[in-house]
Amino acid sequence: MSRVFDASAVLALLNNEKGAGKAASLIAGSSLSAVKAIEVQQKLIDVGMEAVAAETMLASLGLHITPFDAQQASIAASLRPIARQHRLSLADCACIALSRALQLPALSGDQAWKQISKEAGFTFDNVRR
Repeated sequence: MSRVFDASAVLALLNNEKGAGKAASLIAGSSLSAVKAIEVQQKLIDVGMEAVAAETMLASLGLHITPFDAQQASIAASLRPIARQHRLSLADCACIALSRALQLPALSGDQAWKQISKEAGFTFDNVRR
């Protein structure tokens, strides 16, 4: 079954961290918000990778990079009260918005997402379990 990948799930796979196997088994047909693609590439650049290499590495995974659209923007904006209370980033809200828009579980290593998933209206799948 397809998932919407959070940056933590992508980075677990790329860095062979706990959850890499689960992420690899779910990657076919899965999506990544273009906003989260920025986060992944920036994290790779932070550890010394060239920007072009980071882009190439992300592309090699075969995730569908989904453009951020008006529907997702409205969903993400509606998450503002939850985001403020639980310190979610704009990119986190974009990922959750895509999960809701596509009606697919969000695959993340951020355990806090489990606590907010019902209130925020999405299904959480822990990449590390």
